[in-house]
Amino acid sequence: MISYRIENIPISVLLRGIEDHHIFLQDRNMNRGFIHWSDEKKGRYINSIFAGMPILPIIFDGTTRPWKVISGEEALTAILDFYNNKLKISRSKYIPLISSFYYNNIPFFLKRKFVSTRIQCYVINPPTSVLDVKEIKDFFSSFYD
Repeated sequence: MISYRIENIPISVLLRGIEDHHIFLQDRNMNRGFIHWSDEKKGRYINSIFAGMPILPIIFDGTTRPWKVISGEEALTAILDFYNNKLKISRSKYIPLISSFYYNNIPFFLKRKFVSTRIQCYVINPPTSVLDVKEIKDFFSSFYD
C-alpha cells in the first residue's frame, strides 16, 4: 500500500532543501532520461508562478534521505535556475513594468512573492515499499517516453 502526505511547501524551503542536500536533483548532464525544458518553457513556468496560476505538484520519494524527486524535476530546475540568475525571463504580461529580467533584477516585493509561493508536494511516506516507489516512478516516467 502506498502511503503519502500532501504538503504545501514554499519555494524558499524547497530551495534551502536543495542547497542543504535534503532534496536530491539529478545531475542534468549525467541523466539521459532527464527531460530538458527549453529556457522558453522554463520562463513560461516562472511566469505562471508570478501570475498565481495553479501549477503541477511535485512528487518526492520521502522514504529516502535525501528526498528524491519522482515527478517535477524540470519545474524545480526552472525555479533553481531563475533563483540563481541562470534564467532570464524575456517578457511577462504579469510583470509589465519589466521587459526582461533575472531574479536579481526584480523588485523586492516580487522576490518575496516568488520565494513565498507554496507548491503542492506529494511526499511518499515510509513504510511504502521499494517496489511501490519503483512503480510510482515508472508510472510517471511513462508520460515522457
